[in-house]
Amino acid sequence: MFIFRTKHIQKLKYFMFFTIIFIIFSISYTNGFSEENNNVSSDKNIQVLFISSYSPSNTSVLKQLEGIRETLDGSVTLESEFLNSNIINDNKNDALFYDILNYHISSYENNFDIVIVGDDEALDLVLKYQNVLFPNTPIIFEGIENKFIAEKAAMDPLITGSIEKLNIENNIHTALNLYPDAKNIIAISDNTLTGIGDRDQFYAEQEQFSNIIFKDINSSELNEEEFVSALSKLNNDSILFYLNMNETIDKKQYSDYEVCKLITENTTIPTFCLTDLNIGNGYLGGAVLSSKQSGIIAANTVNSIINGQNISEIPLSENSSSKYKFDFKVMKKYHISSSSLPSNSIYVNYEKSFREKYGKLLAIGSILIMILLLLIQFVIKWFESRMKNRKLEISTSTLKEALKISERNGIAKSEYLNCVSNEIKQPMSTLISLINRTKKELNDSEKTKQNINAIDDTAHTLFNSVNELLNISNLDIQTLEINHEPFKLSRVLNDLRQTFSYLCNERNITFSENRYDITENNYYGDSYKLGLLLSNLLTNALKYTENGNTIDLKSTQKPSGDKNYAILEFVVSDTGIGMSKDKLDKVFSNNYNNDSAQNGSGLGLSMTKKYISMMNGNISAISTEGEGTSITVTIPLEICEKDGKQVRVYKSPEEYNFSGKTILIAEDNELNLAILDDVLKTVNFKTMIAKNGREAVYTFNKAQYKDIDVILMDVDMPIMDGYEAANTIRKSKHANSSTIPIIAMSQDVYEDDVEKILNNGFNSHVIKPVDADELYYTLEKYLETSEQT
Repeated sequence: MFIFRTKHIQKLKYFMFFTIIFIIFSISYTNGFSEENNNVSSDKNIQVLFISSYSPSNTSVLKQLEGIRETLDGSVTLESEFLNSNIINDNKNDALFYDILNYHISSYENNFDIVIVGDDEALDLVLKYQNVLFPNTPIIFEGIENKFIAEKAAMDPLITGSIEKLNIENNIHTALNLYPDAKNIIAISDNTLTGIGDRDQFYAEQEQFSNIIFKDINSSELNEEEFVSALSKLNNDSILFYLNMNETIDKKQYSDYEVCKLITENTTIPTFCLTDLNIGNGYLGGAVLSSKQSGIIAANTVNSIINGQNISEIPLSENSSSKYKFDFKVMKKYHISSSSLPSNSIYVNYEKSFREKYGKLLAIGSILIMILLLLIQFVIKWFESRMKNRKLEISTSTLKEALKISERNGIAKSEYLNCVSNEIKQPMSTLISLINRTKKELNDSEKTKQNINAIDDTAHTLFNSVNELLNISNLDIQTLEINHEPFKLSRVLNDLRQTFSYLCNERNITFSENRYDITENNYYGDSYKLGLLLSNLLTNALKYTENGNTIDLKSTQKPSGDKNYAILEFVVSDTGIGMSKDKLDKVFSNNYNNDSAQNGSGLGLSMTKKYISMMNGNISAISTEGEGTSITVTIPLEICEKDGKQVRVYKSPEEYNFSGKTILIAEDNELNLAILDDVLKTVNFKTMIAKNGREAVYTFNKAQYKDIDVILMDVDMPIMDGYEAANTIRKSKHANSSTIPIIAMSQDVYEDDVEKILNNGFNSHVIKPVDADELYYTLEKYLETSEQT
């Protein structure tokens, strides 16, 4: 019995020993399971919830989400909720958001494994309802600027994150380097949790910069009018920092963009900012934090937890990595040189200097020029050496060869001149024909009037062609500009119909011009180049169409995807000689000519294609040899009435009445003077004459106040030119010197010429030869303005 009991006791000891081992193992396993609740298995699809303090359109939120999405593990499903505290920031909004959030969470099929919280207000709310909404759920915060709230939250083993540490110290050093005499540093913030955190960081630097007075403008304590007033009082002895602003005292909410405009439009000093939001919209910039980087830090923490790291082991961190970023346009506005800023700065809206744009090309060009000069010098020396050894008599064969070379050079020169003159030939020929026809029909007043109108239109075409050829000869085609001005399509088509109806009639060719579905007449674009390219196509059709055949111009308006635009299709077709497929493939190339026996060159079609490309249009051609050619052009044009703007409409001369108005004309050319005098008297102007700038100045100074209402002055005159005369009048002590309208007359049509005119005392300018309609319109405009002042 004793032995039996002893054996059983021995077995009982073994049983108890293994039981204790099992209990210890179970406790360890249970603890491990408890800790595993602070981790997330990567074997399933991870559910992550992002809760933002602000609205989904807020710039910082978009940047944070961008960083989070780019960094999160591929197994993660991300959902988002938005507190919208930048729109409504009160307890009622917080309570409503809690109810909505609670409802949404209960509606999700699975619980969230991890929560990311963006910015201070959202963190404060999550901490308040953590036990109800997210029990035993890891919480990661980012974008937090209130250090006290962040450190308090991180005491919970289930919570960690990053504090947004503004680089205020480096920004103050940068600002003082630009403005060493500054006495005050002003910070803009509000009473939101984010604003309080920013302001605490700002004043923490005060001890280090004891010689500067630290102040703040608290938007939560001011209405908008008081806020603007505080900004407008800042002067050059102050440095302005933008930290944060979401509201004013009357709870009016602002977007980042609205705040930027409100600040920059009401201050005379640059605004430094400490985050990269809205740089490019008006802030100068500074050492800025990246909201995207905050999102990346939070996402990396999520990835660490997914990969098995316990959240309690992840310490509180700081997002203090900043980059110097500045707005180049704002720098120019406040005359800030990049040499005064840190060398590693990044610039937005950067405008490259001429040297930066073309430095490499200039260097290569300089090297090529040096090589060319050396080559020329070598050739000259070689030629001189050969000439010295050359015999005095030149053989007949050598003379013949030299003659052939001369002939080839002459042909090349002729071809070049042929190309350059191509744009002028057609309107000049039309003018001559019209003048001869008018002479024969002088007794028919109606036909004479029609001919004179056609001569006027053709003369304008010729004048514009000369200007365009000047552009082409002085500029690369890539630098030519397409004007964006209002015009009437009907006027372009009517001019073409009038000109080519006459030209085709002279050749016994039937010409038709038809319009289909043209519901809009007023457009923005380059009416001259549109007319020129269609004229080129019609001229080519006329050139290669024999007597008795037909030429058609069809214009069709087609819809586009944008209600403000229309697609215009122009088809020029003829029943002329046509061309073969190999010639059709080359028809738009430079110097192409369908028939060497014909006069002219392919310059027109080549330039036509370039103009169409510059107008974002397309051109195509189909042709059958012996049957004719059809060329189709499509061009998108902006419809003028869509934004309420109007095409300039000239009144008839009878509708103008300048009775009681006196104009001083300064012009040295007798013929031009006589024409101007007649044109102005037609609309009842009283005229005074000056034949150079000195006479104009003398006549003006001699006149009494308001004796002269407006001055029309040629810029190119002897003794004293128009520029000097206009400046002298503006600087004179005459009572009317600063207000009298002075209109320049100039043959210069380039943009820099017009700018020179406007910078030398003139109010406006008209191009010579002066168009009467444009002159009347301009004079009426500035006389009305003068009377209002």
